[in-house]
Amino acid sequence: MAKKNKAGNNKGKTSGARKNRQKKRGNGGIAMPSQLVKHVCSITDPFCVHAQGSKWPDGSALNSVPFQVKGQITFTLNLGTALCSLVIAPGLNYGFAQSTGIVAAVATYPVLTAYTGVSDLATQVTQYRLVSGGITITPVVSKMTSGGFIFCQEFAPGGNANLTTLNVDTKQCMSYYRQPLADDTPITYVFKSGGVDSRKFRAINSNNSQSSVDTNDYTFIQLYAVSDSAEGSTVAVVDYVFNYELVMLPSAFLNQIATPAAPKNDAIATISNAAIVNSSSFWSGTQDIVSKQMESAVYSALSSAKPAIKGVIGSTATAYGGPLAGTLVNTIMAGM
Repeated sequence: MAKKNKAGNNKGKTSGARKNRQKKRGNGGIAMPSQLVKHVCSITDPFCVHAQGSKWPDGSALNSVPFQVKGQITFTLNLGTALCSLVIAPGLNYGFAQSTGIVAAVATYPVLTAYTGVSDLATQVTQYRLVSGGITITPVVSKMTSGGFIFCQEFAPGGNANLTTLNVDTKQCMSYYRQPLADDTPITYVFKSGGVDSRKFRAINSNNSQSSVDTNDYTFIQLYAVSDSAEGSTVAVVDYVFNYELVMLPSAFLNQIATPAAPKNDAIATISNAAIVNSSSFWSGTQDIVSKQMESAVYSALSSAKPAIKGVIGSTATAYGGPLAGTLVNTIMAGM
């Protein structure tokens, strides 16, 4: 007969509550509370329902306004040619441009254009930073009467890129994805951080301009399409979403709703960075599918971070700029 402990429970049996905790430990032995996953995904997945209003958790001294930008870009064939290309970057004031022509694999671009709803902010914002951003490319050509391919090129962060011209050769980039235009499955991309500098606030006109983009911050992409559709016709539509933090002028109307920064939490920031760096560059599928895959990447990053989190909460916590044993991290530890 099994012995009973002081509480009167059988030692030889596993309680229902403990079984539930064990079930939650399917990812590297860590109990994955929904609150933690929601917090990490809100700053990692731009399509997450919790991304709107999110702030990067570095304890910045600046009050800021979380601001989400959404819109759509129409991708059309250049007149007089069966080619077209489009460059997209996560800059606040200047973000995208469609080429005026492609000659010998080199695309020529006019000045960059601001995203919808952003141009009016240029005179009110002093500094900004991107929390997360992504796009979905959906081919819209007729499956029965049109053919061709769309190429998606990812360029690595590193210096200011002059976008007057840009090579469309698929070998001249960090990674690329190709899909027939007749396949109307959406292609989804999430912009990746370029390191510590990408998390710093910067003046709105410090690096981005109408002919260059600051790629020290994040990756940027170029879309290139070849089609037998009629010139000037639309081959794809690009839906974008960017989540920014804005520092407003004291006189700006939106400054009235500016709030303090999110509390510093290096553990959450590290897990978010690991999840996005280790994720695929391009996904085939809708934003909902990508969100599920991103959530899996967050679980994987959390599992890998388990030993580091334990060490941080222990004797080395102060090495990260302050104690990390807050509510979220304590929740992790409760299931370890």
